[in-house]
Amino acid sequence: MGPELIAAIVGPIAGAIFGIIGFTSRRNISVTDARIQEIAENVEVIGHQVTDLQIRLPTQYVSKDELLSHVQSEERFHNDLLNQVREVRDEVIALRAGYGRH
Repeated sequence: MGPELIAAIVGPIAGAIFGIIGFTSRRNISVTDARIQEIAENVEVIGHQVTDLQIRLPTQYVSKDELLSHVQSEERFHNDLLNQVREVRDEVIALRAGYGRH
């Protein structure tokens, strides 16, 4: 086989291989670019949502002073309840002691 015959067979095959590789590379790059663009848009949307959340959250919650006032009122309520339970316990102890004498 002469070099011309080998070149005539190998040349088109090599050209086809390079063509297919180029086509698939270009296609993969296009698909990858489209996906990266989608991700960038989603990240931007998430950024806007986080910013909106940072703006809305403080308006939906109480201030430190309001929270402190609430905690103090709850503390008073629990202390009153604890005192009432102690009084009931003392009364039960007194009643038990009174029934034990008879």
